[in-house]
Amino acid sequence: MGDELTTQLQTLRLFFDTVRIVNPLTNHILWQEENGQFVKQQENQPCYGIWGCTRSCENCISIQALRTKETVEKLEYIDRDIFLIMARVMYDGQTEYVVEAIRNVTDSTLIEQIEHKTREEIQSEIQALNNRLIKDDMIGCYTRMYLDNRLPAMIAQQKTPMTHPIAVSFFDLDNFKLINDRYGHQVGDQFLRAIGRNLRKQILNEHFWMARVGGDELVFVSENATPAQAAQLFGQVKTIIEKTQVTVANQAYIQVQVSYGYSVVQTGDTAESVLARADEAMYHHKKQKK
Repeated sequence: MGDELTTQLQTLRLFFDTVRIVNPLTNHILWQEENGQFVKQQENQPCYGIWGCTRSCENCISIQALRTKETVEKLEYIDRDIFLIMARVMYDGQTEYVVEAIRNVTDSTLIEQIEHKTREEIQSEIQALNNRLIKDDMIGCYTRMYLDNRLPAMIAQQKTPMTHPIAVSFFDLDNFKLINDRYGHQVGDQFLRAIGRNLRKQILNEHFWMARVGGDELVFVSENATPAQAAQLFGQVKTIIEKTQVTVANQAYIQVQVSYGYSVVQTGDTAESVLARADEAMYHHKKQKK
């Protein structure tokens, strides 16, 4: 690490309690300030350990900063303390680093005077704000932001495609627009919530999750399932969605058909390339039905 970057980090240290360089793709701390010096850390030291967590943060802003090349900030609360976290990309010559700066703002005037709210109320609002960024309230799944942040990290941490397979599937609700046009968006929203409930109840879990990337488009990600097992999971998703029914005006039952396609992560893949293959496979399936 060169002198120019060290100077920038020392300047940040004047305003933050903790300054460190992380690799958000592997979730490791690379360098951290200790007694006024930035010291190289052991390769196996996880960045999320500071929060007492055992896995990467769902709303990781460092990988978002790496992806967008913008400064990203968030608030977190741990053990009744509130922290401001900032992540930004910095350069040392030609090398790109992701820097995290953390400050405890629990007792700051800003926090204490937010509309005279109690600390517990502020903590609750912070949690709700963080959830809105990564959770889709309509269908009860993750958002496009979470997918864009999480999938690159999963691929970077993948040891080999054979021993730790990852598969991605695009789903499109074929006639969902007709439901909105005929019955109104309120019924369409009711139908999406029913789909979400059925999927969460019957098939989704920690290693098989979904993100809503458009009004009627869903992406499913399978972790640690063989390609054959993943294909079976995606087929079950199709069945669950197409069997979902909602009653309209106590008379008609509405259902949808789906088009879907999937792709398995291969050596050298990026999140963009595997998503593009899954999307192309979905459109191929849709064209075959016409």
